Amino acid sequence: MVYPSINQDNFTSWIKGSEFTISNLIGVNNVTINSMMINRLAIQDYHHFHMPCTGTLENITIFGSDYHSVSPSIINTPINVFTDNYRHIYQFKEADGNIFFIVAIGALIIGSIEHIMTIGNTYKSGDRIGNFAVGGSTVVVLFQRSIFFDPDLTYYSNMNIESYVKVGDEIGSTINVRNIIYPQHYHIKNYDSLSIDEKSAELIKIVLVIAMLAIFIKVFVLK
Repeated sequence: MVYPSINQDNFTSWIKGSEFTISNLIGVNNVTINSMMINRLAIQDYHHFHMPCTGTLENITIFGSDYHSVSPSIINTPINVFTDNYRHIYQFKEADGNIFFIVAIGALIIGSIEHIMTIGNTYKSGDRIGNFAVGGSTVVVLFQRSIFFDPDLTYYSNMNIESYVKVGDEIGSTINVRNIIYPQHYHIKNYDSLSIDEKSAELIKIVLVIAMLAIFIKVFVLK
C-alpha cells in the first residue's frame, strides 16, 4: 500500500487501529511525513529488508510488546496492530537533509527482528540491512520528502487493494517520470471484498502455522 501525499494530523487509510497515528508509529512528533508505503510480508515471502534509498543511520528505537497478526482482516479492525506490536524504528538522513524512517514490525509468531547496521554509517540504495525470523511481518517506510509512487500502485491503494511486488521492482521515484495510469503486472487482491468464508480461511491458516510451530518445538527443541 502506498500513500504519496498524506495529512499527518488527519491520516486515514486501510489501517483502522483506534489509536493509529504517524507519531504513535514512529515515536517522533517533530518530523513532517509526506509519503509512506506499507509492505506486508506473508509467511511465504522474502523476510529480509533493504534500503529504499541512500541514507545515514541516525537513530534506532524499539517500541511495543504485542504480536498481533498483520493479516488485513486484523489490520482493518480497531486493534492497534502497527502501534502496539513490537517494532524497530530506524531513522535515516539523506545527503540533502531529508529524513526517512524504516519501521520493522513484528507479528504473530515473530520473536526476532535483526539488523546489520551501525549508527553513523551510510547505507546505499539496495543494501540489505536486516531481517525477520519466521512468520508474517510488515515493513513501513515513511519519507519526509514527497515520493512519486508508480500510478498503478497508487490507483490500487486508493481502493484498499494490495499489490504484490518482488525484490528489485521499481515502485516509485523522487521525480515524477511515470505517466502510466493503467494496471501493470502486479498481482492484486482486494481484502475489503473478501467473503466471511475467505476471512475465516485466513484465520485458519494462522492457526495451522501456530500448530505446526508448536509441533516443531515439541519434536525438535524439547525432545
